[in-house]
Amino acid sequence: MSDTPSIPSGPDNSGSTPPPPPPTGGGYNAPPPPPAGGGYNAPPPPSGGDYGAPPPAGGYGGQPVNPQNKKALWSMILGIASIPLVFCCYFGVPLAIAGIVLSVISKGEIERSGGVQTNGGNAKVGLITSIVALALVVLLIILAVSGVLDPSEWARQMEGQSGS
Repeated sequence: MSDTPSIPSGPDNSGSTPPPPPPTGGGYNAPPPPPAGGGYNAPPPPSGGDYGAPPPAGGYGGQPVNPQNKKALWSMILGIASIPLVFCCYFGVPLAIAGIVLSVISKGEIERSGGVQTNGGNAKVGLITSIVALALVVLLIILAVSGVLDPSEWARQMEGQSGS
């Protein structure tokens, strides 16, 4: 009854070779090739293919970062802050003392670490600035006792400047 030839529903795979297996190894693989015949709006073929292997485990290379001693950092912060605070009702004195204590403790810890902790410079800066702050306190006390510096006159001058 029907003289029309039948149209196959899919491509004829008789005699064709199977597609190659996917490449092995690390990295990202290229997308599969487009269907035979190109198809409508087929994506362009990949230009670079494989993106290469992922970075090695543990980061992108470079030297590992040694842990730093937090006490050395705090001794530096307290030592630096103690210098201007010496002039504010001697608030810098306890900060300078704490900076010296933390500096001495952290220097011992850094030496005992055998080179693992590397921020001995922070401890040294904390020690030096704390000593400078205490030296300023001693200088201010000597100047006040000798009468060269009159704290009450200094306070009156500061009040006069802020009130004008």
